[in-house]
Amino acid sequence: MHVLIVGAGMSGVGTGVIAAAAGHTVTLVDRRPTVGGLWSPGGHYPLARLQETADTYRFPGHPFPSSVRDLPTAAELAEYVRSHAARGGLTEAHFRLSTDVRALRRVPPEEGGGWTATLVPVGGGGGGKEQLRADWVVVASGRESGPPTPMPPVKGLDSFRGRILSDRDTFGMGADELLAAAGVARPLDTTKAAAVPDAVGSTFNSGGASGDPPPPSPNSVVIVGYGKTAMDLAMTLSDGGATAHVVASRRHWRMPSTFFGFISSLPVLYSRAATVVMPSWAATTPAARALAGSLWPLSLAIRWLIVAIAYVSVLGRRDLTGPVPTAALDWFRQSFCMIPDGFRRRLAARRIVVHAPDGVATVAGPTSVRLTSGVVLPTTALLWCRGAEHRAGLSFLPAADVEALFAAGDGVRLYRHTVHPDVPRLAFVSAYNTFGFGTAVHLQATWLTEVWAGQLVLPPAAAQRAEVARVGAFKRDILSCNREPASVIMDRFYSFFDELCGDLSVEPVRVGGVAGWLRPLSPDWYAGVGAEARRASLGVTV
Repeated sequence: MHVLIVGAGMSGVGTGVIAAAAGHTVTLVDRRPTVGGLWSPGGHYPLARLQETADTYRFPGHPFPSSVRDLPTAAELAEYVRSHAARGGLTEAHFRLSTDVRALRRVPPEEGGGWTATLVPVGGGGGGKEQLRADWVVVASGRESGPPTPMPPVKGLDSFRGRILSDRDTFGMGADELLAAAGVARPLDTTKAAAVPDAVGSTFNSGGASGDPPPPSPNSVVIVGYGKTAMDLAMTLSDGGATAHVVASRRHWRMPSTFFGFISSLPVLYSRAATVVMPSWAATTPAARALAGSLWPLSLAIRWLIVAIAYVSVLGRRDLTGPVPTAALDWFRQSFCMIPDGFRRRLAARRIVVHAPDGVATVAGPTSVRLTSGVVLPTTALLWCRGAEHRAGLSFLPAADVEALFAAGDGVRLYRHTVHPDVPRLAFVSAYNTFGFGTAVHLQATWLTEVWAGQLVLPPAAAQRAEVARVGAFKRDILSCNREPASVIMDRFYSFFDELCGDLSVEPVRVGGVAGWLRPLSPDWYAGVGAEARRASLGVTV
């Protein structure tokens, strides 16, 4: 069987390795000239790095080199993806780089089914269009491969004389190039921010926190959005001499990288004990079912404990937390974001200022904007950091299929986050945000190969639709703080892993006893899932 994989990044290569090992012909197509996806040169913003550790992000059975730090850089990640391709037997012949999938056309069943892909060289060089036939297509380009989300109307924007950028415009830039693009005149200087102690200082917050705003700076930059990209870009700009004003529509809970300044939070957050207490669409183990049922007070108490520890660890800074009265519920309604190393230092130095809840209401002058709170900010640039338009990134699919995928209006709803009951022979790997990314890709690809082998029989389309609707309704309620809740897994990754393992008839809890509940995720626990599934002699409906 020929499998066409759209994307040659972490998810595309991970899927290709497992599909090729199962005996399938695979072709990976990517518009970038090198393997690595968003981590390859030109695919990311300046100084990008992970917010989870190398040892939880990686693939099962393939550790990062010992020289890689806990939070790998983009260059280290791109090299890791390339090494995984080579390790898994993928050669140059498996890849079609600098190539765009312009369109997919469904082949009628009477002609064998599957797809015909129209491939076009990026930039028009090296030849014309090419038709490629495939039995299945796996979209592994991620949620961030589309154009930026549209900027909402801002009154008087046509009179603004500063720069207007999206986070996508910064891809491929170095730090100095970003400063120039944002109109920041001062040279990059990281020594000042590094010298500021990681302590709490006065900071302005238009939502009502105490403290005066910093004095006007000719190098102020307004960043709209408060995700990891926005925080990372704010740090780069502040290190270059700008005051970075981060404007967020709501106050967000932010998870510190350490509890009390010295206990790493990631091992705690990546334990099964911490994740199972969160409301989830899937309670697949007896303990999870008990905590979702009769033991719900214990589950709520543990959630409050985590919130209290995190709140104390940031000393109650309002620019790093949400409203206290709704903390335990609100934290787990959204996909929280880790606080990047050094972000708090820059807040304390007032080189980064958070305005939340707030928004850009109008242009106040040629190089200033007025927020909805009434605060006027001088700025050399408006930097829009609200992610990608996932739907627009799938324009190569037939229009009817795109409509089916996004019909619910809250992201791509998929059965097991992988296939759609009304779009046959099309699968998605990484159409979501999650922790434990490499493990998720490994399990999804293994799940797909068992489907392709006929060992894993999917339920009828009607049953799939019902399950998709149930999970979608849960996410729309519980994860309502997210723009596309259907595409969010994040800290509920064990629910996702357990579902896939259950379908494959393998034990979902990979390490027994207390260690299995308290130890942080190790991708190696899942390295043998494919072999276990084959030994289980599947052939039952899931």
